[in-house]
Amino acid sequence: MCVLWLAHWSHFGEHLAHGEGMKLDALKQLIESAGWFANLGKASAATGRLPITDSEWQQFINLSMRAEFGLSHDINVVEKGPFEEMIWLPTSNEEPDPVHGLGLEEAAHRLNRVDEFKTARIDVYRLVLASQRKVPELLLLKVGNTDLNISARMAGRYACRMAASEIVVDQVGFWCDTVQLFHEGHWPLGLLPSGEMVVL
Repeated sequence: MCVLWLAHWSHFGEHLAHGEGMKLDALKQLIESAGWFANLGKASAATGRLPITDSEWQQFINLSMRAEFGLSHDINVVEKGPFEEMIWLPTSNEEPDPVHGLGLEEAAHRLNRVDEFKTARIDVYRLVLASQRKVPELLLLKVGNTDLNISARMAGRYACRMAASEIVVDQVGFWCDTVQLFHEGHWPLGLLPSGEMVVL
């Protein structure tokens, strides 16, 4: 799984290298000034990025919910388009890092930076929690009883925590780049086999 993700990111990272050389202070500034989900459905087209409009997202979520509950739906919409082959990014802390696996943690041990590693992750996570308190509930992320507001926020927290991990062990890359997209007000949903990032 991790090898697959790293192969995907090698394409994505070529086109989204804003995080290159990022330091913890810069990451914290991005978090504090992030426009969390303020621009959902408005991502601009760019190399390595596949933007999803709010209408495309709503159609997909609606149909996915109907499919989950066995209601009538157009299977072609659910199984075609970018969502069919997309590998979703984690939306909970319990999920393993799909990019590095245990590589970042192992690097922290190897570099004797375990305490710094743990402290940076905790500090950044708390900062994200504080930054997201002002984020309103978004109707775009709610369909019937399905509410993805928490999932979106958790995805942002996960990305920021992993970005801090990359920085501490001098492996700035995928997660630092992903935090840039959250900062711009988007939700990076996942990766396609082509290496493109699907962005709401």
